[in-house]
Amino acid sequence: MEAITAEWNEHRNAPKVKVMDLLVNPELRWPLIICVVLQMSQQFSGINAVIYYSTSIFQSAGLTNEDSELATVGTGLVNVLMTFISALIVDRAGRRSMHLTGLGGMLVFSVLLVICLSLQESVPWLSYISIFAVVVYIMFFASGP
Repeated sequence: MEAITAEWNEHRNAPKVKVMDLLVNPELRWPLIICVVLQMSQQFSGINAVIYYSTSIFQSAGLTNEDSELATVGTGLVNVLMTFISALIVDRAGRRSMHLTGLGGMLVFSVLLVICLSLQESVPWLSYISIFAVVVYIMFFASGP
């Protein structure tokens, strides 16, 4: 009880932080900038587009409508599974390295996906690589950002 009371008194006597202090105080500004940049990296990563168009990508790869919908569900399961795996290894691997590795992998496989989708009319076997690129892209997203 003494520890709880001491912590409560310390909390009560702590100075109040206002929103403007986040911009003015350099000790608070850097954490704010880091949080904003991390959120922007997640939002601008393109994951929403990949998930939204994954069914169309799978259909253009030659899968039937039903199979492409099942493949989209499968990518969702891969996303959940990799999220759990990354939660288990994040303390050993480090948050920064996992985030940067995830973003780097997403960059590589999004470029591969664009190349495969652009050339799959002339080179039909690239459609299978586009399926692989979507799945690996989602794996990197789940383990990074």
